Amino acid sequence: LVCDDGSGDSSVEQMFSLKIFSRNETPRVFFNGIETSTVTVTLLEDFKEEDWLDAMDSIRFDDPNGDNFNLTLLRPPLDGELSLLNEALLAQGHIIFTPQDHSFGDRSFQVRIADDDPNFPKYTDLTINLHIESVNDPPSITSPLPLSHVHEGDLYSHTFEIFDPDDSDI
Repeated sequence: LVCDDGSGDSSVEQMFSLKIFSRNETPRVFFNGIETSTVTVTLLEDFKEEDWLDAMDSIRFDDPNGDNFNLTLLRPPLDGELSLLNEALLAQGHIIFTPQDHSFGDRSFQVRIADDDPNFPKYTDLTINLHIESVNDPPSITSPLPLSHVHEGDLYSHTFEIFDPDDSDI
């Protein structure tokens, strides 16, 4: 770079180098082939892990620069257990949610998908809205077993205790 004041008598020269980094694009999330930052999933109460994995199979992460990903939890669900498996990002089970037993209704959580670019890391935040539909759970008898025998002529009674996980009238 050469600068002068226009008089022609003095000029200053300065050498410098400029490092140009390639552009780092933001990681992207696709659900059923459509780019998104919010995913809504509906499952039945007491769903199994394979049901969750089937629903999550439609989520794909992509980084236009080919960077690796790291998942971090920004906002946990109000109940249940959430696991983020960073070593399994290319596998089906990268986000695992296990609800509490007999839990239903709406809940959500938020995960950050960050790339590992050393100079200018980028991230995308993904919100997963989960609707768990209630199913009718059978009641169970919780009282101790009644006596197995009674002598003829003896008065006998037994009170059964019943539990209904859905809090319905029995």
